[in-house]
Amino acid sequence: MTRTHFQHTALCLLALSFTTGCPPKALQLDARTTPTFQTGNFSREIRTLTDLDTVRDIASEGTTVYVATDRGLLVYPEGSRPTRIVDGIGPDVRAVSVSAQGVAIAASATGLFSFRGTEPGAALSEPPVGDVVALHTDLEGTVWACGDLGVARLRSGAGWEGYGEPAQCTGLWPTPEGRLWIGTTRGLWYQDAEDVIREHGESRGIPAGWVVGVVPAQPGQAFVLVQNTSEAYLGWFDGNRWYGYTIPEFEPHVVGLSRRGADAVLVTRQHAYVIQDAARGAGVPLRALSRGDRNRVLSYGARITTGDNPNTSEPLPARGPVRLAAVPPNHPSIEAPGFVASPLTEAGQAVYLVRQVGGTTYVADRNQGVAVLGTGVEGAPEPRRLRSQDLVAQRDLQVVSDERGNTWILTDDGVIGRFRDGILQKMDAPAQAGSPQAIASARRGVYVATRSGNQVSIFRWATDQWELAARRTLFETTGAPEAAPAAPEAEAAAPSGTQLASVPMLGVTDDETFWVAVRVGTEERARPRGVAVFSGAEGPVVYHHHGSNPATDGEGSLQLIDDIGNIDLNESGMAWFSTLNGAVRLGNHQAVVFGEARGVRGEVVSDVLVGGEGRVWVAAAEGPGYYFNRAFEFRMPAAVRAARPIALALDATGHVWGAGPNGLVQYDGSNWSIYGNDSGLPTTELVDIEGDAAGNLWLLGRDQVVLLGPPRRATAPE
Repeated sequence: MTRTHFQHTALCLLALSFTTGCPPKALQLDARTTPTFQTGNFSREIRTLTDLDTVRDIASEGTTVYVATDRGLLVYPEGSRPTRIVDGIGPDVRAVSVSAQGVAIAASATGLFSFRGTEPGAALSEPPVGDVVALHTDLEGTVWACGDLGVARLRSGAGWEGYGEPAQCTGLWPTPEGRLWIGTTRGLWYQDAEDVIREHGESRGIPAGWVVGVVPAQPGQAFVLVQNTSEAYLGWFDGNRWYGYTIPEFEPHVVGLSRRGADAVLVTRQHAYVIQDAARGAGVPLRALSRGDRNRVLSYGARITTGDNPNTSEPLPARGPVRLAAVPPNHPSIEAPGFVASPLTEAGQAVYLVRQVGGTTYVADRNQGVAVLGTGVEGAPEPRRLRSQDLVAQRDLQVVSDERGNTWILTDDGVIGRFRDGILQKMDAPAQAGSPQAIASARRGVYVATRSGNQVSIFRWATDQWELAARRTLFETTGAPEAAPAAPEAEAAAPSGTQLASVPMLGVTDDETFWVAVRVGTEERARPRGVAVFSGAEGPVVYHHHGSNPATDGEGSLQLIDDIGNIDLNESGMAWFSTLNGAVRLGNHQAVVFGEARGVRGEVVSDVLVGGEGRVWVAAAEGPGYYFNRAFEFRMPAAVRAARPIALALDATGHVWGAGPNGLVQYDGSNWSIYGNDSGLPTTELVDIEGDAAGNLWLLGRDQVVLLGPPRRATAPE
C-alpha cells in the first residue's frame, strides 16, 4: 500500500497543540516505486506487458466477467485466462451488459447479440441510437442502450423505443432503487418515475457538460465527474442544487469515478482517491468553485418514439484524461457541503477506463488487461487480474525500430503496436491486403509483410500511413493444393498447386531487397520451404530451399535448409540463418553450412546475430559463440553454458545478451554476467529477447513480456 505524506505549514503544526489542527492543503504522494534490474553500475526499470487489447466496457455476473474489447468479447469464467467469444458476435465489441438472470447483451460493429455464458445466442434488432457506447439491463429485464444519437430501451414483448430527446449519450449509471442516471455531452438526465426526465444542464448548475462518471447517492442525489475540452470538475447534487469542486494542486490526470460503500472514488492513471463527507473522513478538503441555484432542474415527460435506426451517427470524439480544474487566484470561498480526499490505493500503470459493477470497481490498465481495484487495506489479498495475453508470442518476439528510434511490435494475431511514452499503442494495419504476418526494419523505416492467398505484399510506413513497397505472387502455378511433401532428394521446383500458408519472417536490406520465409501447404498442415527473395522494383522471385534448382527457382538460387529459425541481414552482402543443422550463410553465390565440422558446438543453432567488431554470434546447443576471422570461438564460463541461452540480442551499447529457460546472460566485450532467480526479474523462464534503438530490452516469457528500460547509472544511496 502506498504511504502518503501531507504538507503542513509551521502554523498548522503549532495549531495542532491547541486545537484539532489544520487540514492538509495538497495531496502529495510518494514517488511511485518501480522495480529495477541491476547490471554492474547501471539499472534498468522493469515493466511487464501482456495485452494489446483496448477495453471498451466490463460487466460481470457471479464469478464470470465479460470484457468488451476492440478485438472481440472476452469471457473470464474463473481465474485470469479468458475464453474469446468469436462466433456470432464478431470483433470490435463496444458495450456489454448482464441481467440478474445471467443473460448477457453485447453490442459490436456487426450488431446486437444476446447469449448466456460462453455460448452465443440470438441476434437482436439494433437500437436507434447510432454507435452504441453503453448498455444496461435493469431489474425488470428492460435493456437500455446509449449511443451517439441518444437513448433507447427494449422492453419484453415490444420493439425498441427512443427515450428522450436526441443527444450524444456518454454512459448509463443505475441507482440502487432501480432508476437510471444518463450522461450526455450536454449534461445529465435522471430517469424518474412515470418516465419523467429531470435534466441537469450547464445552465442549471452542473459544473461542465460532458459527463464522465456518476456515483448515485440517496434517491435523486449524485456525485459526478464532468469535463469540458480542457478541464475536469467534481460535482455534487444534493437533490436541490449543484456544487462544483476541485482538489487544490492536484496534478494527476483523472480517468473516472467509482464508489466504495457510501463514498466516491476518483481514479487517475496510477492511483485511486476516496472522497468522503468531511464529517466522516480526513484528508485534503475539496475546494468549491461554483454553486447553482436551488430547484433549477428541468423536469418533463420523456419523449417516447419508435422507428428504425437512422444510421446518421457520428462517433463520439475521443476525449482522454485531463487534470482537475485549478483554483483561480483570489477565488472567493463558496458556502458548500464539505468533502475531503485521501489516497486509497494504487490503481495501475496507465489506467484508461473505470467501470463500477455492483460493489466491484474494475479498471482497464494499458497493456496490463483488467484489474479489480484494491480496497486500500494493508495486507488485503492481491486484486484479481484478467489478462488476454494477446501480446505474448507463441514462437518469438517480432520487435523492430524505425529510423526515428520508435519501437514497433507485431503480435501472433497480426496486430501492430508502436511503443510511445511508455505505452504500446495499436496501429492500423495496411488496408485490404490480408493480415500482417511479419515485420522488419531497414534504413528507410519499418516494413510489414501481409499474405492474401499466394500473394505477398510488403508495406513501408511513411510518416502516417502504409505505402506499398512490393507485391509478388509466389508459386504461380495452378492445380489442386499440394498433398504430402515429396521426399527431400526428389524435391525441386514447387509442385503444381503449391499453396502458400504463411510468411512467418521478413528481412529487408537497405536497398529494399526482401527476404521472406515461406511455409506451404494448409494452415493446419504447413511445412517450411526456405525463403523467397525479391526486390522492390519489378523483377523475378528467387527461391532458396532444400533442393533448389536455378533453372526452376530463379537465377542465383542456392541450397538452403527449409526449416530456418531466424534471418539476420546485417553483414554486408550476406544473409545468415539459424537452423537445426547449424548456421547457414548465403552470399558470394554460395551457401555455407556451419555445423560441427566447421566449429559450431552441438550443431543445433537456435539464433544468429550479426554483432560488432566483425563477429557473428550463434546460440548453439552447447552455448553462445561467435564467428570471427573464419573460425568459431566458444570461450565462456561453464555457468553460461549451463544457462542454455536460446535467443540473442544486441543492446544499444553493443553488448550481447542471451535469454533462455534459466534467465539472462550478458557479454560486455570482455566479461560474462549471468542473471538468474536472484536477479529481480519477474520471470527467468525466457523464450526470446530483442533490443531496440531506444535502449530497451524486450524479454519474452511463457506468460508475459518483460520490458527492461534503457540503462541508467545507479546512484549511491544517501
